[in-house]
Amino acid sequence: MQIRFPNDERPLSGCEAGTIVYVFATGETTVCPYLVFAARTPQSQHDAAEFIVGNALVDDDLAERLDAYRLHDRSVVSSGDPLCASCALADRCGRGARRR
Repeated sequence: MQIRFPNDERPLSGCEAGTIVYVFATGETTVCPYLVFAARTPQSQHDAAEFIVGNALVDDDLAERLDAYRLHDRSVVSSGDPLCASCALADRCGRGARRR
């Protein structure tokens, strides 16, 4: 799966999850819409609810929830990934979302 713009020549930029607030039409609010989209695929090992911080239409404390949600404390992007270790660009890569 390719996310946004296909790019086979340059290393990945850093992960932006946690810096982007996205509100779905239903009010569900996340710190990374791509994680929610990926979690909703059949082969995902995650539940999309793991990445939903709250609901902008009903949660009065949404700002506090967003401030308290620390995605990178919950999940560490590993530099020990065998696919990354074999890549010639590993020393310059930001370990962002990659296609599989």
